[in-house]
Amino acid sequence: MYDIVFEKVKDYHYPVCFNFPVGHQRNNYALKCGVSHRLEVTAGGVKLDEVR
Repeated sequence: MYDIVFEKVKDYHYPVCFNFPVGHQRNNYALKCGVSHRLEVTAGGVKLDEVR
């Protein structure tokens, strides 16, 4: 599945990550509607911030 996703987004310049805790699960990060977010994906980890 990961290879298929990477193949589909290879021409774009936005971060991609898997198994990030967002959604209907026990531990999750809220993505607020109407609020911009910044997702940073690096070899060291993933960071999600609200953009104000």
